Amino acid sequence: VDYPCMGLKPAQQARLAHKLVPLLRRNGLDTLVLGHDHNFDDSAGAIELLQRAGGVLDGTAWHAYEGNISALNDSTIQGHGIFMTEQTAHTRRPRDANFRQDVAWMMSNVLLGPVMAGSRCGLAWNLALDEEFGPATKGAPENCRGLVEVCSAAPHERSPEFIALAHMCHATA
Repeated sequence: VDYPCMGLKPAQQARLAHKLVPLLRRNGLDTLVLGHDHNFDDSAGAIELLQRAGGVLDGTAWHAYEGNISALNDSTIQGHGIFMTEQTAHTRRPRDANFRQDVAWMMSNVLLGPVMAGSRCGLAWNLALDEEFGPATKGAPENCRGLVEVCSAAPHERSPEFIALAHMCHATA
């Protein structure tokens, strides 16, 4: 996948954070700065980053594509902000999805589960895609499902992830 930031090692992220965050603060910006931005299966990378730069970072960003949510239970990770910043469903159009299973997975791994583990948010990636799972940038996966499928010849369709987010919004509003 052609996401250059995903290739930064914890030491590189830490060096960047130690330069970027003070620059932002000196210029009056209190923007949250998160590191890691990777899956549960790379919790060791998040821990190393926080050990190197936890004093300047506001926390870590997470995806649930690989690994287990239990990674968030580490004391180093728990000592900083936790943010679920990306998740998208794959391979099936909304009409072909297993709604019950997909809603349950989204709640457990992206929304309610991470909140129970200290996450301050749960975000879905790909708001609206077409029935061909597009558009997609060059090098990106070509089988992602949006929260809403915008069909060329039919009404839009809401995905199971849309339903899960709608329920969470009502519960937290």
